[in-house]
Amino acid sequence: MDQAIWEHTSTINKLTIPKNYVFTGMVGLAVNLIKEWIEQNFQETLAEFEHILYEMTSPIILKRGIFADRTVNSND
Repeated sequence: MDQAIWEHTSTINKLTIPKNYVFTGMVGLAVNLIKEWIEQNFQETLAEFEHILYEMTSPIILKRGIFADRTVNSND
């Protein structure tokens, strides 16, 4: 979820919403999932938690939930 990777691959240029919200939202999602995992005393293994993180973020990133075939305003 490194913003530089998104920018390097030009993926970030296909966002349907302003990229600052996307980056903040993705980081917030990851941080809150990690926080919950810690609060649950690492109930899941690392592999299980990675799967949870992947399942929570992949629909947003991979299924084009926040992406479109058009480029948004560069000021976004």
